[in-house]
Amino acid sequence: STPKPSSAASDVYKRQDKTIRIVPETDEGASYRLQSSQDLTTWVDEEIKVAEDLKYGFEQLADQGRAFFRVVEQ
Repeated sequence: STPKPSSAASDVYKRQDKTIRIVPETDEGASYRLQSSQDLTTWVDEEIKVAEDLKYGFEQLADQGRAFFRVVEQ
């Protein structure tokens, strides 16, 4: 018989399906970088968008464990 998933495995699966949306205030014509960090010391660029493309903001999957995000104007 096929084993049933544990409730912990089901919870992890459900969390992986969620996204984080960050919608910053923008200035027309400016570019913005979404950065992530695991420790608030080292930051990694995730995505770069111009203000006109940020109507719905930045979206990231919430499967990185604990992560911090910031938006920086270029």
